[in-house]
Amino acid sequence: MIALWRLRNVGDMQPDIDADRVKFSNTSKKMKSNSITESNSPTQELVNALLATSRVLVAISAKSLAEVSNEVTLAQYRSMVVLMECQSMTVAKLAEAVGVAPPTATRMCDRLVKKELIHRESTPEDRREITLTLTPKGHELISKVTEERRIAITKLLRQIPVEDYQKLTDIFLRFAASMEDVPDQNWTVGWEIEN
Repeated sequence: MIALWRLRNVGDMQPDIDADRVKFSNTSKKMKSNSITESNSPTQELVNALLATSRVLVAISAKSLAEVSNEVTLAQYRSMVVLMECQSMTVAKLAEAVGVAPPTATRMCDRLVKKELIHRESTPEDRREITLTLTPKGHELISKVTEERRIAITKLLRQIPVEDYQKLTDIFLRFAASMEDVPDQNWTVGWEIEN
């Protein structure tokens, strides 16, 4: 199990993350000269703040997945989340959604079926077409990971004044809405996918 995460950020902030606390401390290191821009413009300060925030959220996500790493891999978990969002789909559609080759998706699904996290069933219209759905055990695993994330984020929010919550909510919702054009499979860039 992962006890402590230390992440280095592109700005002047460095988060220390463990299960009970997150704190930011100023570091004396300057941004490297090969950064996007040399200036400390408001845009660059916002980009640096978002990079720091994304690293904290990635650490929270990684820690929550570490809690279930003996049950599923990152690619398996992501496939389960896609299945939960879509309710059911074929192996070919799942492979396309998560950006892997159909044979890779088939092997991944074989493992998830064996673990009783997904269910595989022939469709009534075409018995050759196999539909995948999440089992109650699969839903439970996703709920467990999500709850771990909610707890960690709630702890972080205790450091922010409650009167700032609505403003932050509005900003994050607008930010998330602006990301709707990014294809879902882009999550795989830089991550190893199991074969």
